[in-house]
Amino acid sequence: MVCPNCGRVLNRRDIHERTVETMIGEITLRRPYFYCENCKKGFHPLDDALILSDTVKQWDMQEAGASVAAELPYNKAQEIFEELTGLSMSDHAMHDIVGDLCEARAHTTRRGEGER
Repeated sequence: MVCPNCGRVLNRRDIHERTVETMIGEITLRRPYFYCENCKKGFHPLDDALILSDTVKQWDMQEAGASVAAELPYNKAQEIFEELTGLSMSDHAMHDIVGDLCEARAHTTRRGEGER
């Protein structure tokens, strides 16, 4: 593994576990951890390779939750989501996800308008 910041060759330091939630259920990953002494930063390259969200709830759950929350009040969306999927997502989490998606879309739109 090469440090994405400075290009130095890194050796694996450890194996870290991370549990994520997806539409197929919880998955526990055992992934290598690398640390760059030069940059003082740690890396889990598998997270990037799998395109994992920084949050426990992964992109598929976030998308499904946001789709339901876009159509219903958050408390009702949470109930329907759990009823349809058997998975839990709080109304607060749905609110945060919808807000994050709207913010990302607005940022992308503003950036695209600046390029014209």
